[in-house]
Amino acid sequence: MALVRPASESDRTRTLDLIADAFADDPVVRWFFPDDATYPARAAAFFGFLFDVRLAVDGAWVTDRGEAAALWSPPSEGSLEWEERSWDVVAAELASDEIERCDRWDAAIAPHHPEAPHWYLGVLATAPVHQGRGFGPAVAQPGIDAARAAGLPAFLETGVERNVALYERMGFVVTGLVDDPDLPPGWCLRRD
Repeated sequence: MALVRPASESDRTRTLDLIADAFADDPVVRWFFPDDATYPARAAAFFGFLFDVRLAVDGAWVTDRGEAAALWSPPSEGSLEWEERSWDVVAAELASDEIERCDRWDAAIAPHHPEAPHWYLGVLATAPVHQGRGFGPAVAQPGIDAARAAGLPAFLETGVERNVALYERMGFVVTGLVDDPDLPPGWCLRRD
């Protein structure tokens, strides 16, 4: 099985390429960024922000050969000022309708997050050529273990229905749905 280790800054480029490729057909991400011509740049900016934020809180793990990556947010007391400034920089690279779609999705998911402190799996990506080989569950495991050790739940959402079964095998349970005709469908899952 793959060696899973904490990500470092030196993993950034390879990890962003992996995530952009893995999410190229994701219904939610492509709803955010539907233009094929601008998707690579938008994905690099958006996922670069998510990578940097998770790396700063020791919430990023990768497989050693770059097959998969997991970006977790551990519980915190609130958003750090530098995170907000970083998002402002990314937002300057996005179109206003793209920002609006990101905000609408976040608003739809927010009520489903556990009210208590929890670990949030914001991104789990496996390179398409390596999917179905166990890399995703392996790279997600350190965050699951950290949540369990702290006695906290883990939470995630997906816009890909076939991913629900994968997450259920990892111990997650569907706790909510995004069922708004103006948004892509989504499944919210929790692991206690």
